[in-house]
Amino acid sequence: MITMITDRICIGDDSDARQPDSAIDCSLNTAIDLDIPLSGGNLHRHKVGLIDGPGNDEFTLLSAVLMLHSLNRKYRRILTHCQDGKSRSVMVVAAYISIVGNMEFEKVLNDIMKARGATEYRPDLKQQYIQLLPTIKRLIRP
Repeated sequence: MITMITDRICIGDDSDARQPDSAIDCSLNTAIDLDIPLSGGNLHRHKVGLIDGPGNDEFTLLSAVLMLHSLNRKYRRILTHCQDGKSRSVMVVAAYISIVGNMEFEKVLNDIMKARGATEYRPDLKQQYIQLLPTIKRLIRP
């Protein structure tokens, strides 16, 4: 089920990405192990694949957050998704919203996790985000 996080950004899972709501005009696949064709239909599809666990390159997380920023400036409504919509996509959206909203990351992360029914996050992705925070803040200004 798709969860609206802001009026323009929502999170879903792989089934939501395969048959998105008609109000969605763009998707960002954050799962390296989930292949949904990038072409076909009216939906603009993008992918920056993250591993659901250790082993991500720090620049991949940075790329995912920057891609969401770029898509948010261009499209009306973006579906950010991974396999279950409870880990990678949650982390990317929380990172982005905490920056542009100038909000505490932990609170944003916890609120989104609760909304998505997620019970745990990937500490390695959180640690990468914390390390990348100064770079992301320089690149994305609220």
